[in-house]
Amino acid sequence: MDYLNQVTALTEKVLQAIGVSLGYDESYFDEICTEPMAFYQLLHYPPQPADADPLQRGDVPGLEVWDEESQSYYPVSPIEGAYVVHLGNLFQQWPNDKYMSNVHRVINRSDVDRYCIPFNYNGNLDFVIRCIDSCRAKPEDEKYAPISVDDYIRQKYKDVYGRVGIYSVAERVKE
Repeated sequence: MDYLNQVTALTEKVLQAIGVSLGYDESYFDEICTEPMAFYQLLHYPPQPADADPLQRGDVPGLEVWDEESQSYYPVSPIEGAYVVHLGNLFQQWPNDKYMSNVHRVINRSDVDRYCIPFNYNGNLDFVIRCIDSCRAKPEDEKYAPISVDDYIRQKYKDVYGRVGIYSVAERVKE
């Protein structure tokens, strides 16, 4: 639990910094942090043959981020003791694309196993994400409709698992 508590606290510090960067005080995002849904997982990327295309974190390279302008992936070099912060698609909606969720992948081209522990912080499930006032000049500038964290997560699961035939929306009723 110590790791979970530490990365949760780190995430909330990042949210404080983002709040300040948007012209608000450090407590701006506190409302989403009272009972957050947060979890981590252990991912393993075994070494791949030289011609395979596999992902990065820790001291084994592999993380690559997409650059829209050049239409190509760029490697992210590991830095000892550093964390890679990916804000995610839901957070991108809140500031109306002022902060972007970047497409990324991991390809382990090394000859050693690669492990990473991504941490997902979604905030309070009942919190409704709405465009931040300072991120639009007028209401019609909003790029996304308001959505609760819970509804967003449920829709993402339906989209992802529906594409691979695991989740059939027609067979399920929203709880």
